[in-house]
Amino acid sequence: MDFTHPTYVILPIKPPVADQVLRIRERYGHPSPNPVEVTVAGSSGVDVLEPDQDPAAVVQALERIAASTPPFQTEFGEVRRFPGTHIYWLSLKDEAPFRALHERLKNSGIRFRPSPFPYQPHCTLQVRERSEEEAAELLRLRVPGTVVFDEIALAAEVVRENRPVETASCGRPGSPAHEPAGTRKPGGPATGIRLAASVCVRMIARRCQLLLAASRRRAGTGP
Repeated sequence: MDFTHPTYVILPIKPPVADQVLRIRERYGHPSPNPVEVTVAGSSGVDVLEPDQDPAAVVQALERIAASTPPFQTEFGEVRRFPGTHIYWLSLKDEAPFRALHERLKNSGIRFRPSPFPYQPHCTLQVRERSEEEAAELLRLRVPGTVVFDEIALAAEVVRENRPVETASCGRPGSPAHEPAGTRKPGGPATGIRLAASVCVRMIARRCQLLLAASRRRAGTGP
């Protein structure tokens, strides 16, 4: 694992709410595949991880944060558009947990590149220019349902020329990444949100390379 490719910290969004977002993206021609998530570090507030730092130390810091962060839930709010861009995004009715997690990451010892933009938690819907009619239609859309956030993950963008677009995940049943959130281990306290074994996000190029988290290394199945 290294951070030579742009690397983020994200909160994946799961079905059935994620399926609704994907259907909207498909309807309006959003680049695909593009997993549904909320970035908590690497998009705004702070930029991507600095590449010259110890991956093991980064994972350990994420483990500490994950273990002490209880799962939380909220709902999507209205669709908004970043000024001067073609980026349409879903707002979140309760931003407080995301902002708190973002601040913890900023002060965790993990080093991020600076960002000129203040942190704004969101889930991207569209990144293409739209007609006035399409833009108005997008801004009227709503995605109902409660979204549970119980997993945090590292994700990276990688360019692979002359390769088909691929997405995948490497977590497996029985690994720490697949334990139910809030479960109690023998002799230990209830766990917090999960540190995902792997996930891919924002695949804007040919292929998304997965970064494996500490659970796989401890199990002896990964680097």
